[in-house]
Amino acid sequence: MTPKLLAKQLQTGIKGFSKFWSRKDNLSKRIDGTFTYCGLLSEFLLFLSQDFEKIKRESLEHFFQWVEEALIEKDEELVPSLKTCFLDNLVHQEFAYELSELYGDETSRFLQYWDRES
Repeated sequence: MTPKLLAKQLQTGIKGFSKFWSRKDNLSKRIDGTFTYCGLLSEFLLFLSQDFEKIKRESLEHFFQWVEEALIEKDEELVPSLKTCFLDNLVHQEFAYELSELYGDETSRFLQYWDRES
């Protein structure tokens, strides 16, 4: 998977994210339009924090299934960004508890470890 492919999947799988990602004040995109996993996942978390109530539960279920699979597969480029730029910051969001039943074992294990360390 590449950052571009992940962006496409998020834009097609989560209603409203395409418009959010395409906005002109998106600081995670470089002038040439490229971006990193970290930038994309940070923007996605910002989107979730603003539109959480509007997002279909089914879409969130699919997303967290993907998170779990990504953590298990241990892609050397994706996983550090997923942990640092999304999961580490997710725990500070008010809605994180509402999502907890969607977390898989690896996600829960990481978040519990992170919580003990803070």
